[in-house]
Amino acid sequence: MLKLHAGVSKKVGLPGFSSASASCTNEAELDSSLLTDTQGFQTVVQRAYQSCEQAVHDQIARLLAQGSHATASLDAAGNVRHSPSTRTARRRAARALPTHPGRSRTSPTPSPK
Repeated sequence: MLKLHAGVSKKVGLPGFSSASASCTNEAELDSSLLTDTQGFQTVVQRAYQSCEQAVHDQIARLLAQGSHATASLDAAGNVRHSPSTRTARRRAARALPTHPGRSRTSPTPSPK
């Protein structure tokens, strides 16, 4: 007997410095004959991960569809896409942040003196 544990987790950033996350874990007992059937074993493992990936993608999409995250959505690859108004708000917020003396917004390290 073989035991297979397959897991996928994902966390996506959302507007307002919040995030949404989901995870899925599959555990299955497999027939030990798969030790000699490399192709069959790979197929079982691939299906386990694909089912977890789909479940996580679906859950993140449900979370984004709930009220406060209406300005974000998932693309086909599962990446968060923000509406133009959200991107504009982020740029405005970044411009409003104070800079440290001796540092510019584009340079994270102090300039040499």
